[in-house]
Amino acid sequence: MAQGFATDAALVFVDGDGEDQVLNVHSAVLRIASPVLNAMFESGMQEKQLMRIRICPSVASKEDFEQFYNLVLPFGARDFKVCVDNALSLFRICVYFQVEHLKAECVAILENFPSNVEWILFAHKHGLKDMYSSMVRQISSVTEAEFAQMQEAPEVAFDIVAALFSRAALLSS
Repeated sequence: MAQGFATDAALVFVDGDGEDQVLNVHSAVLRIASPVLNAMFESGMQEKQLMRIRICPSVASKEDFEQFYNLVLPFGARDFKVCVDNALSLFRICVYFQVEHLKAECVAILENFPSNVEWILFAHKHGLKDMYSSMVRQISSVTEAEFAQMQEAPEVAFDIVAALFSRAALLSS
């Protein structure tokens, strides 16, 4: 689909240089995909009046959102898939805008990432219980720097230490 063909709304992204980048979109597609975006377009807020939504850089870049948008388009862009390279950025967009069906696809990819403290903390933060449990069971060591990362989540540190002790006990018997 040609960029901007029969679009009725715009998403505005601030790039690293402080300049706005605009992505023209179909509001109906976004409203169907996301209850958050639907609420923004339905409310009496500025977004409905201007048909423009400002997207914070911490939520998504224009490039990341374009991938997300292509995946939620009807008859989606067949060249776009959730993959290792985009699963994390798409997951963050899906969490923010509450797009559960696409979030599940992202989680299926993220669950196969190598087990380390960073990913275990990520799974814990986002309530991804299966991913969390699997990665805790798989972790084989923790560096001092990784242990420092766990200070904010002592329950994660406990689970990892318990898994490491359990593995050590099995190996020594």
